[in-house]
Amino acid sequence: MSDPEPQLSELLDHLGDDVSRAVLAACANDTRSVGELAELCDVSEATIYRRLNHLIDSGLLEERPRIGGNAVSGGKEYRTAIQHVEIVLDEEGITVQIDDATESGDRCRRSRCSTPTSARRTERGSSTSS
Repeated sequence: MSDPEPQLSELLDHLGDDVSRAVLAACANDTRSVGELAELCDVSEATIYRRLNHLIDSGLLEERPRIGGNAVSGGKEYRTAIQHVEIVLDEEGITVQIDDATESGDRCRRSRCSTPTSARRTERGSSTSS
């Protein structure tokens, strides 16, 4: 089951990865199979499977059985589980706010992942702010 409050560094890693972003964008409006994602993202199915596992574990992507004549690639399909991501940088640290998508397209939950100022200083290796 996915973690409803993923770690900040994990979220930023996924959003910073070209293939992960391409997968999220491809699954934003339509459900996709692994084969479809590999073709759309121009990478191997093995690469897609690695990204899918991380994105699902982070709560950014949903997996469900594919029903009907198009049941290929293990019979699973994938859809983006989020609708909106906002990254806020301020004196309190870094905050990522995520609005989850529902079947109707409504926003239903807002998650926050924060890095306090002391952790931000450690990550930057400096205590100065810009």
